Amino acid sequence: MSVCSYIGLFKVLDGIEGLSGNYPGLLKRRAESMMRLAVRLPREGEYDLAVLNAEYAVQLHIKSLLYRLSGGNGEIIVYIAWRASSYT
Repeated sequence: MSVCSYIGLFKVLDGIEGLSGNYPGLLKRRAESMMRLAVRLPREGEYDLAVLNAEYAVQLHIKSLLYRLSGGNGEIIVYIAWRASSYT
């Protein structure tokens, strides 16, 4: 997916009723849910899935913080994510 596609996706998400203005809160709640799942999974012997969920929870939380700090400007977030992916 190109950077332009990501920017378009963020603009669409900004326009969806219920996400506009509260998107960082939604991301934070999802991150908390994923972390609760990550804590529960090792008790069920699913260690690899626990790590996967914990990683995703951290990504969501960082995305929430970036979105809040950027004032809802998805283009800034996409650029940061794109630059970060070019280092791996």
